[in-house]
Amino acid sequence: MVASLLLSIVMIIMTAILHSAFHGTANFTVNTLGFILFFVCFMVLVIVHEFFHMIGFHFAGKVPWNEIAYGVDFKKGIAYAHSKQMITVKAMKIALWLPFLVTGLLPFVIGVMLDEVFLTLLGAFLIGGCTGDFAFIFKIRKYSSNTLVKDHPTEPQFTVYE
Repeated sequence: MVASLLLSIVMIIMTAILHSAFHGTANFTVNTLGFILFFVCFMVLVIVHEFFHMIGFHFAGKVPWNEIAYGVDFKKGIAYAHSKQMITVKAMKIALWLPFLVTGLLPFVIGVMLDEVFLTLLGAFLIGGCTGDFAFIFKIRKYSSNTLVKDHPTEPQFTVYE
């Protein structure tokens, strides 16, 4: 949670720097409607983020749709996607990188290119939300691509089978 907040803050600073560098300014006003819209967009993209994990499990990991779980743990305050089957480290890396690329980096870059601070900030916060995925990628980096990984059904962790 702290890492996510810190990365979000860094990305917000990057938003200001990049918009100022490319467009001369980084103007953004906050009002009630804008805040509500931002929150709704963020929540929708959190769901889409988990959907992209599912796409990675299915297409890269060859996991049937009925062996992939999705849900929200309100006690932990997280949405999750879970593969009930073991997959390779390579497939897990794909499943972990997909949401960052599509729901985080893509809106961030498009927002900077189009000078849409709202979109850039949305991407910034979603990149911040990828810290758990980044931690998993870091943990499995030392294993060969064909090593098997089993996702834990209820906790944000996994087991590696060498």
